Amino acid sequence: MHWMKKKDWNRSRALAVALLCLVVSLPVVSLGIPWLSTYQDLSQRRATSRDSLQRYRDVAARLPALQAQLATLRRDHDRAGYWPAGSGLADTVKAMVEQHGATLTSAQEKPGISQGGIPQQAVRLSMMARADQLTALLYDLETHEPALFVEDISITNRHAFSSSTTNVTGTLQVMLEVSGYQAKAP
Repeated sequence: MHWMKKKDWNRSRALAVALLCLVVSLPVVSLGIPWLSTYQDLSQRRATSRDSLQRYRDVAARLPALQAQLATLRRDHDRAGYWPAGSGLADTVKAMVEQHGATLTSAQEKPGISQGGIPQQAVRLSMMARADQLTALLYDLETHEPALFVEDISITNRHAFSSSTTNVTGTLQVMLEVSGYQAKAP
């Protein structure tokens, strides 16, 4: 040991300790970095799962109120929105046509059909109306409560095919079908 000086010996010892620390820390770093990445992914998934769980709990807490609201809507739906059995639909539609100044030439009640288990009433109308009267009538039919549905509409100009065009009054020949759903029998 005499051949080494004390200064070299301390430098060699420090180099050996540094090399030992490097050898020991290399596996720790090589295993620690993937572990930290995995830990961060798991932590992020846990936070996402926690948020989802809280949202599910919030929805579950609203369930009784939503069920009560649904029961109320079903009860109200059973009472309103349908036409009574009989000629209520035909009378209402005829009155609406006359209210708008159109001339009703015929009205025929069609046999009831069932759509989705709910009976449906329909009335086939033929009338003479100006464009403004027809527009107002169609608007009122579509926005009426209980709901009315306009189907199979046919509009022709009454004077379009006549040889005399001096007497054109703007009257349209209109044929349409108006339907409404009928209340279920109790």
